[in-house]
Amino acid sequence: GTAINNQASATYTDGTTNYSAVSNMVTITVSNVSGLAITPDAGTNPTVVAGQTGVIYNFTVTNTGNFPDQVRFLASGASVRVVGPGTITRAVIDVDASGTISAGDTDVKANGTDVLSANIAQTGSIHVLVEVSINTAATAGQNVQIFLGDTSAGGTSYDNQAADSSANEVRTVATTSVNGLREARGDIAAAVVNDALIQLTL
Repeated sequence: GTAINNQASATYTDGTTNYSAVSNMVTITVSNVSGLAITPDAGTNPTVVAGQTGVIYNFTVTNTGNFPDQVRFLASGASVRVVGPGTITRAVIDVDASGTISAGDTDVKANGTDVLSANIAQTGSIHVLVEVSINTAATAGQNVQIFLGDTSAGGTSYDNQAADSSANEVRTVATTSVNGLREARGDIAAAVVNDALIQLTL
């Protein structure tokens, strides 16, 4: 939406008289460009133990576009998934940025329809908290990995990819951008370790 004005000017002489001239004013308007990033990528949480509950995975969702935009999370928590011996119990947009799940946060797991975030300013971000319970049968050495989004890009970056309406995506909302809807993916893992145990024998 920013207008950029450009005008050329020239001065010249015929050896006796000096002259000046200016061109017409040319105005161009910067187009909307969408962008989305989710971090961390291949992040790690502190270790967990079998049967542990209330483990929080904290993701940062950033608007890397050049205008304010919203982010869409799919219905019934489809944008969040777990790989490994764990169960997602809650997932929210951390509206008050407290780092804990509280009453004012926006539920993105038990939602019957898609959930839109509030407008996120250019280079602004929101946090998504995912709460996990570790299975009681989990064994030391296993990983519990949480994914937010599901871009299929290769390499080391899963950010700012063209949205393709995939089953677990997190994507931008505005349709006015020249590069279309964008999606991203982040993931965090925690290793299962042995808990302290006491064994008594007679």
